[in-house]
Amino acid sequence: MMSTHLQILPPSVPTKALGQVFAVDLLGRQLHCMTAPALVEEIWQACRYNQRRVIAHCNVHGFNLSMICPRFYRFLQAADIVHCDGIGILKAIGYLGKLKLPVEYRVSYSILMPLLLERCQREGLSLYLLGGSPTHLEKSLSNLRRLYPHLQVTGHHGYFAAEDSEENTAIVESIRASGCQILIVGMGMPRQEYWIEQHRERLAVNAILSGGAVIDRLAGVVPDCPKWLSDVGLEWLYRLSREPQRLSVRYLLGNPTFVLMLTLARLQGFRVSWVEQADPAERTLPVRRMQPPEEAKIRLLGQMLAESGILKPAQVEQALVEHQLTGRPFREVVLHHGWALEEALEVVTERLLRKEMPK
Repeated sequence: MMSTHLQILPPSVPTKALGQVFAVDLLGRQLHCMTAPALVEEIWQACRYNQRRVIAHCNVHGFNLSMICPRFYRFLQAADIVHCDGIGILKAIGYLGKLKLPVEYRVSYSILMPLLLERCQREGLSLYLLGGSPTHLEKSLSNLRRLYPHLQVTGHHGYFAAEDSEENTAIVESIRASGCQILIVGMGMPRQEYWIEQHRERLAVNAILSGGAVIDRLAGVVPDCPKWLSDVGLEWLYRLSREPQRLSVRYLLGNPTFVLMLTLARLQGFRVSWVEQADPAERTLPVRRMQPPEEAKIRLLGQMLAESGILKPAQVEQALVEHQLTGRPFREVVLHHGWALEEALEVVTERLLRKEMPK
């Protein structure tokens, strides 16, 4: 059972309510707005009661990825907790829902890790870091052992082939042999999420976190952004100034894309929604879903389009995701992207109808 109950989100969140957890639906993406202490408490409760939590984070870059990568979107929706990692997401919630979330609901790893590490040391929880270069990993482990002398921590670098089954099996066995309760996978989006998705059922850990550049930060290679810059939403500018070649596309193209997407969504009447749940174990969000018969029919149409060579399987999957999120008819999504001619869709639809007709 989670330790904090999900509440209806008021127009503004008073300071005394900062321990509460709010479930928000932002354009079909589930988010769990909570403070860093509340998230640490969730992780501790999972370890204490031997439960499992997959904990993801969402920032502007991750949100953009979820719009173009169906697999990444599915990972976020399947995660037990998706916390807000960036002012951009909090501002988006306010823009589409007129909801004011205080800056304390931004839970970056710079804020989370000191609290989590101190709690792990105090409670005797063990930690495993997966990711970073071999040098950066060793440096991060050395720093942690110096700063938290009673912390049980080990790890493995992220320089391995994702498709190498033997190497991945060895890493999974290393994690299992360590007996750790908490695993942090810091290999960057979306590689870390895909690795967690592929291997989480084989991992005997209580909490799995996707950590981005957390290992490089712990190693002291990537400096933390000054707090005053982060609080006003300019961390992206600080990071861009330090790594312009690597991050220029992410921020100079991704940020305007995010703003444009929110503007169009607001013009079309999309609004943030939220739910109150008496039982936090039954975590559900008001994401638009299809009824089973309708879903089966549309999936069959997509399968027939792929088998006919009219659409690629990836196009079918993306069209299904967009249909589920927006409620836009599957055919309209396909035509909007220009993936098929209307005549070709008509032919396949007629075949589907004949298939369903009683003989």
